[in-house]
Amino acid sequence: MSEADLLFCQAYFRDCERRDPTVTELKLIDTYWSDHCRHTTFNTELTEITIGDCETNRPLFKALQLYNECREAVYPQSANRPKTLMDVACIGAKQLRKDRLLDDLEISDENNACSIIVDAKIGGRTEKTLLMFKNETHNHPTEIEPYGGAATCLGGAIRDPLSGRAYVFGSLRVTGSADPRKPIADTLAGKLPQRVITTNAASGFSAYGNQIGLATGKVVEIYHEGYAAKRMEVGAVIAAAPFANVSPNGPPLITASLVCGSNIRSIICLD
Repeated sequence: MSEADLLFCQAYFRDCERRDPTVTELKLIDTYWSDHCRHTTFNTELTEITIGDCETNRPLFKALQLYNECREAVYPQSANRPKTLMDVACIGAKQLRKDRLLDDLEISDENNACSIIVDAKIGGRTEKTLLMFKNETHNHPTEIEPYGGAATCLGGAIRDPLSGRAYVFGSLRVTGSADPRKPIADTLAGKLPQRVITTNAASGFSAYGNQIGLATGKVVEIYHEGYAAKRMEVGAVIAAAPFANVSPNGPPLITASLVCGSNIRSIICLD
């Protein structure tokens, strides 16, 4: 947590709870307020965006113009809506949806795996199916704890379609590493050796996938010195669920899964 976060917690427990927080409470807040969970960086409001006038910056300038144009089209009544990097990342899909170019995309308040509606041929017949995609990047977690970081990279990708009661049937892994054959003495200060990261990360990814019987059809490790300072760890999965098993207006997730046994949709939110 930042100093401002700690001061906020101090004031809350002093003035509202009138007691000292427990270590467990502070640990829980620290976890949920981390950039990994709260996405503080991506959700930071951008109030002053300046792009220098030079040839190399022209694409950035055009991208910013396009973003502002899309905002006006997608949020006509939301002039005061904060500009964030998260909004920049999502605006393209929202514009496509508004232009009716993503009519096969399942829409819901759930913000998990991206889910599209397809006609799948199953046993000689065509069945409407929700096809789900999900990816995770765990660059920094894998950098500091290779086994667990890579395991939960794949695990996070598995979690969302699985929580939508979909069958996860395939994955891929793309990673970036500096030369793992270099002597340990050449390791950057404060970093783990590339060999340690590479081998332990591979073990973590495969362990998680193997425990649920997930087939990984493609594994690519890119070796480049640009990854010496920060590793790249990407895991992605594909999953599916029968559309007939989805209850669009059903009860909450736990009730529906236990009482109705229905597949709860797990898709990307474009609202």
